[in-house]
Amino acid sequence: MDYPLKDYLLLKGRSTNTASQKNYTRLLGPTQAQFVEFLTPSPVQKFGTPEITDFFVPILSPLYFSDYAPPSPPQAASTGPIAPRPPVTIGGRPQPVLRPQYLGSDGTVLKVTTTSGQVTMLSGTSKSNDIYELKLETSSGNGPGRQKNTHAVWSAARITITKNGDGPLVFSIGYCPMDDFASVTLSYQNIETGILIDFGPLTVDANGNVIGQAQITRELTYYERSFSHQTEGMPAASTDPQMYLPMASALWRIIDRIEFFAPALELLVSRTASNLPALPRPMAPLSAMQAFTLTPNVKLLDYIAQQTAWIGSALGPLTAEFVSPIDPSSDGLKSAALWLGWALSYGSGKADFDTALTAAYNAYQTLLSEGGPSGGGPTQKPTVKPVSAGDGPFQRAIDALFGQAAKAKLRA
Repeated sequence: MDYPLKDYLLLKGRSTNTASQKNYTRLLGPTQAQFVEFLTPSPVQKFGTPEITDFFVPILSPLYFSDYAPPSPPQAASTGPIAPRPPVTIGGRPQPVLRPQYLGSDGTVLKVTTTSGQVTMLSGTSKSNDIYELKLETSSGNGPGRQKNTHAVWSAARITITKNGDGPLVFSIGYCPMDDFASVTLSYQNIETGILIDFGPLTVDANGNVIGQAQITRELTYYERSFSHQTEGMPAASTDPQMYLPMASALWRIIDRIEFFAPALELLVSRTASNLPALPRPMAPLSAMQAFTLTPNVKLLDYIAQQTAWIGSALGPLTAEFVSPIDPSSDGLKSAALWLGWALSYGSGKADFDTALTAAYNAYQTLLSEGGPSGGGPTQKPTVKPVSAGDGPFQRAIDALFGQAAKAKLRA
């Protein structure tokens, strides 16, 4: 039986016979008290060793982490395949009729906070008297590099959503031009899941076409212990990664936060990301991320302008492709990804975006000064070792950018 990554999450861990409900499986975390439970798949597909077992779990099957309430009596999980999805396009996509106000999903009129004319916070009290707050943040700085014990400069944007002042749901995207990575992550307290996009294997041919496959890595961690690690190739011309964020399984308890702000996020997109400049050449967002290559004589400001023209119009649509089309929160998550991409490259995060591009430019100039490639034509970056299994930097990188102190405060 095949287990497409778009339909199944591969969970790995040490299983026990002590699950909370009949027909459920428990995988242990770092301690006996930290575990995840799920409805045992049918048919049961176990792989690995007696100590470490792999289970293919339907992508919509809820996961029950030990910090929260145990599962109710089991119900059948959806096992149907995910239907084909339309591509996420760059600019000019049809827009629904939107009200001129920022509203919650129940019609609550939201309070809007702006900084330098840009929306940075939305808040409001729902009809059920729950207080929701969404905040936008951007940052840049040293995060883990492609090689162990090395650093590369990342830029990132994230939204944090709280309900009644509790710990936030965090949705973030990151971009590292220095080492050719992008990331999209979700976290809540000690649950983290994310996808790392490695552009390193992509190259540009003599005709300017981007060829090859990016390496896509999906991971799910609980108390920093990995319960799922899957990789897949994504062709440069593809607009469907066939691997999505497992929001509906890992963070199903707090989907209401994204759903509450979905209408407001859609309105934000209509006023920002939907008006992005067209790409210099029509192509898939993934291809656009690697379409422009440094040449020895390009000036820094020209490089930033040229990269912004490509990356700025591709980053949001690319990260939005990793939202499952059947996820109950897909509309809100997709809008959030599009808005974050705009905010990082054109909005309040522009300075952070430029910081990461400047670091990539300086690294290239250092390569030239040390006798690296030179000449008049497009010059690829030096070949680098692909990120090794289990060593994906995407979650740690985002934490590092916003600071360990900030992370501790968010989870307090």
